[in-house]
Amino acid sequence: MFAKGNMNDALSFIHNIKIEFPERLDKILFWEACVYSNQRKNEEAVAILEEGLKKGIWWNPAILTTDPDLQNVQTDKEFKKIVETCGKIFSSQKKNATPELFVYGDSQSDIILLALHARGTNVKDFAPYWLNDKGEDPYLLGLPQSSQIFGYNTYCWDDQETAIKEIEEAYKELKETFHTKSVIMGGASQGGKLSIEFCLRKRSQEITGFIAVMPAIKDVAAIEALLKENEHSSLKGIIIIGDQDPFYKNSIELVQLLQANHIDCKLIVNEGLGHFFPQNFPELLSEAFRYILR
Repeated sequence: MFAKGNMNDALSFIHNIKIEFPERLDKILFWEACVYSNQRKNEEAVAILEEGLKKGIWWNPAILTTDPDLQNVQTDKEFKKIVETCGKIFSSQKKNATPELFVYGDSQSDIILLALHARGTNVKDFAPYWLNDKGEDPYLLGLPQSSQIFGYNTYCWDDQETAIKEIEEAYKELKETFHTKSVIMGGASQGGKLSIEFCLRKRSQEITGFIAVMPAIKDVAAIEALLKENEHSSLKGIIIIGDQDPFYKNSIELVQLLQANHIDCKLIVNEGLGHFFPQNFPELLSEAFRYILR
């Protein structure tokens, strides 16, 4: 609706889900403000964001000032006050943030799946994609949540040095606590890219492979440099991505690069899918486990 310019339909949809999903109010109010901005209803757009602030919700100021759907309201004096308020909250939140590790699944399993969340999300929202409700492929699921604040209740891995340190600490804690035999790295978007890079940096026989969903591969050459530094002939990997994803072409190039360096990597393409989890991800996850562990 929104992408096609049907703003009235988009508003109707937003008003319905606002009631149904109150826990997602940060995203819903942002979408609503974007619709009003596109309609050049600047007062309504500002009022919606102010409503969020009154409820303790805030947004990354960089997103507010760069999102093209808010372009019509970005010069508004009251909007700039909202950006300033969000900036102060953002700075305060960053000072107090600490990494966390969440653990689910079979604590007796020989396999750890260590999955890294996408940029701009959190473990609570990310976990359901990786939880195994069907009882197949039993594993211990470790989900580290970055200390790097992205927005309201959302996190990212933007600082590479901090990200690597925190992922390494989560890996070490899981290995020392549960003494499993093998580790599979997983992740989506920014986390998907990091899961691949972590495997190549780690140089550990305990890491069996990786499952990267829509990995945000911006620089294939950087991963090529990691390959030249390390030998990983026993590593296996799966990359799951849509052919409408902006990182699709780079993912193809990366798979070819990995295969040329004797890493058994399979590409699973979902036709017509953009930068999202595929609906059949539970089945694809089981397929990925079978492929890596065979």
